[in-house]
Parts: sequence; C-alpha cells; structure tokens
Amino acid sequence: MPNAHLSYGSYQTFRGNIGVRGTVDRFDYNIAYNQINSKGFSAAYDSTKSSNFDKDGFNQNNIQTNLGYKISDRLSAAYMGMYSKYKADGDAGAFTDDRDYRINSKNLINTLKLQYKHSKTSITLSQSIISSERAYADDSAHVGGFAKWSYGLYNGQSYITDLFGNYDFSGHVSLLAGLQYAAINTDQQYKSISSFGVYEAPPLGKDSAKFNNFAGYVSLLLLDLKGFNNEMGVRINNNSKYGSNATFSFNPSYNISNNTKVFVNLSSGFREPSLYQLYGEYRNKTTELKPEKSINYEAGVQTNFDEGKSWFRMVGFKRDIKDLIIYYTDASTFESYYMNQNEQHDYGFEMESSIAIGRIGSFSNNLSYVDGQGKNNSGSINNLYRRPNFIFNSSLVLTPITNFTINPAFRFVGNRLKGEFDAGAPVLPHYYTLDFYASYAFTPKIKIYTDFRNLTDQVYFDTPGYNAKRFNFMGGILLNL
Repeated sequence: MPNAHLSYGSYQTFRGNIGVRGTVDRFDYNIAYNQINSKGFSAAYDSTKSSNFDKDGFNQNNIQTNLGYKISDRLSAAYMGMYSKYKADGDAGAFTDDRDYRINSKNLINTLKLQYKHSKTSITLSQSIISSERAYADDSAHVGGFAKWSYGLYNGQSYITDLFGNYDFSGHVSLLAGLQYAAINTDQQYKSISSFGVYEAPPLGKDSAKFNNFAGYVSLLLLDLKGFNNEMGVRINNNSKYGSNATFSFNPSYNISNNTKVFVNLSSGFREPSLYQLYGEYRNKTTELKPEKSINYEAGVQTNFDEGKSWFRMVGFKRDIKDLIIYYTDASTFESYYMNQNEQHDYGFEMESSIAIGRIGSFSNNLSYVDGQGKNNSGSINNLYRRPNFIFNSSLVLTPITNFTINPAFRFVGNRLKGEFDAGAPVLPHYYTLDFYASYAFTPKIKIYTDFRNLTDQVYFDTPGYNAKRFNFMGGILLNL
C-alpha cells in the first residue's frame, strides 16, 4: 500500500514523504523516504537591524526500511535500517552572522532481531550497528575578529547486542530479564586558525578513544494484586573504563478505586561521560571526568472520570545528582572544557488533564514547574540557565463536522535565567505563542491540512542572540492509496 505526504510553507520549506508497506504471505515490509528542505532564516539575531545577515537553510534526507519474516508460528525475524543525511548552515555565534559555516551529518543504523513467542514466554535477540559522522567547517574570513578558520570531523561507531526475555507467571506476575553488551569507539580531528595562530588537536583513533559496557538486568512486575501494583528492578553494569556499578527502580502504585490510582517512583541512575566529552577538543586536560550518579523520587495521583474519557494526573519530583557533568568557561581566560560539578538538586511538579467535550473533541492542559541549585566548592549556585520555572500548554481538538478537525493551541514559557555569558538582562522575559491547525479528510485515504504557528508573531529568544521562529505556516496533503 503506497502512501505520500507533501507540504510547503514559510521560509520556502518543502517536506515530502513517500512510502510503501504491505504483507506477502509471511513477509511484511514498510519502506519510506523523507526529504525536508528549507531556505531558513538567520540563526543569529540581527540586533542592529542591518538586514545583511544571510539565511541559514538546511536539507535533510532520510530512508527507513522495516522488514519482517515469520519463520514459524513461534519464531520471527525482523530488520530495521535507517540512513539519514543532513546539511545545514550556521552562524559565528550570538548576534554574529557567518556566511561560510557548514554542518554535515550522516547516520546509519542497522538492527537485526530474532524473536521467539510461545504461550507465556517471549525471548528476543537483537544486534545493532550504529555509525555516525559529523563535520563542521567554518571559514570565518567574512566575519573577522578572533576566529579565522576551523574544521572538525567526528566519527562514532556503536555495536550493541541485546538478549532479553519475559515470562508471565500469571495475569498478575511477570518477570523480565536480560543481558546487554555495548562497544563504542570514535575517531576525531580538529584544526583551527585564530589570532593566536594555528591549533591542531592531537588526532584520536578508534583504538584509543573507546570503551565497552556489559550489563545484566532483571525486573519483576506485579499487576493488580487486590489493587496493588509494583515494578521493581535492578541493573548491574561493568564498564571497561569506570568499573562496576548498580542501579535500581522501585515503582509501587495502588488503585484506590476503579478510577483513581496513587503511585511512587524511586530510582537511581548512572551515566558515563560521552567519548566526545572525554576525548574531544573541550576535554578536561587536568582532571578526568567522573560519571554522574543520581537518585530520583516521584509521587503522584491519577484519576479518570466521565467513564474514562477524561482524566487528571499530578506528580511531584525531586532529583539529586552527584558529579554532574557541565560545560564550563573560565571567566578570566575564556578557556572552555567539561568538568564535574559536585552536586545538583532539582525539584518540581507537573499537572496534566484531558477533558472530553461530548463526542466532538477534547481539551488538554499541561503545567510544569522546576527549580533547583547546583553545589560546588564555593557554595550553592542558581544554575538552571535558560530553563523556565513554569511552562504551560493548552490544546483544544474539535471535530465540529464529520471529517473536519481544528486544533488551536496555546503555549506559555515563564521567566528564566540567562546563561553566564549571555548578553542582556539577568532574567529572560516570559513569552507565549498561539498556534492553529486544521485538516479535512475528503476520504479515509486523502486529507489536506494547514498548520499556523506563532499567530501573533511574537519576538522571543530561547537563547539570547539567536532567532526563534516568527509567524510561520505549513500546508499539505496526505495520501494513503
């Protein structure tokens, strides 16, 4: 069955998708090609209103293939492949245009999976090979100033093997257990010319910039034991660079009634630095990075009403992180590198709701709040830079007449601290956007739509010195033949 999606809109943006899917005996397939091309707008904000900043466009191509074959009633094989290629223009920095900054990225993912299913048992074996390449080329002669030219090339490969199985003891108890092996390597090169002269980072080869990780995990799920539910699990990792560690999760909940549930989530986390953070041009040359370790707490309530058509959910959370990895710039030397901050303590809450409006639609709302502080040797610091305390989203989906749908939406982003080296006032002001989407289905196979964003043409900055989208729109047609 072929399908297609074509659309066009602001910034001379074209989006096209074409695919085919179907089943032939025991074989099923889904193959799709996606292309997005846009002339774009200047990434850097022209605060002087000189109007000579060039547009920074992008082009992305993506091919995805999903193939499946049912070997027998119990055994099946599947393949997933995806190749993407991305090109984009960039600028020299905040408020600074650059006509010669190019970004190129390529990604290739191949995954082969075997799955066995029978009665209460399921076993899956998968192998994934992931390759990525990123290149940054910047001829800054047009810009002038400190930087003159730079080029960075980063290649990465990941090999991931998973073996896991699930067993249902009954309708109330099931067990999941598995093993995972991951091997990751990278090779990198970086060169630049500035007012200080030529700089060339020592080239890295995949034989030196690498690590592997072996993990085993088990999780027990209890479902509706007289209203009580629980998921509890443990994962043990052995990393070639950082040794062994263990993480856990404990997520009990209780059904107070058929419509209301209270829940608690307690878990720990462990995150190694990436190979780029360890070996890239911004690596810490004096102190080796430590992994992040975290403890996460959540508690909340969810209730359904109107025969399950409407619901409300509220959850509070707290997160404590030790050895948080941050990107640091020395205020006196302007040298930048990754480092560990002693601690990070964040907390907040989230409220969500969806209310059915008869048979014609729903009204959905989401409000989130987050705050926190970092701690280092010099004391506490407010460091949630560019992160708003409050975010509110509201969306109304209505189908007033058959096949015709409208979706007005509102988004509010609250005040937030600017970055340490961002220009302007210490606090970035709040802003809001209004969007409107409408679609009409002529048949189950043909639909047209239009999507308007930032209807009031708000001027706002998520990052000072860089543009955000003003009023823009897309319109298109979807075909499922």
